[in-house]
Amino acid sequence: MSKPLVSVQYQNKKNSDEYDGREYTYFAGIDLAVGDLVIAPVGNSESVAKVSAVNVPESKVDERWMSKLKTIDKLYVPKSEERAIETEEIRAEDL
Repeated sequence: MSKPLVSVQYQNKKNSDEYDGREYTYFAGIDLAVGDLVIAPVGNSESVAKVSAVNVPESKVDERWMSKLKTIDKLYVPKSEERAIETEEIRAEDL
């Protein structure tokens, strides 16, 4: 069985709190839900994107593109949340 398909929208360059514009389809290498922030491969780089649809039917993807789809396998964690997670881990270790 192939990996599920998801659609994402990229982070707005002018307002990083917004994700808009065209939807792009990827394979999901991890469990994802609508609203999850992910690191999406783009060309030879990566970009922050927001999941806009899950379980996208293959019929919605042009079959000429199916072999070219990339896989999302990383969630995006903002630096402020990384620090909060690290702080909680330190506090848990102190117990």
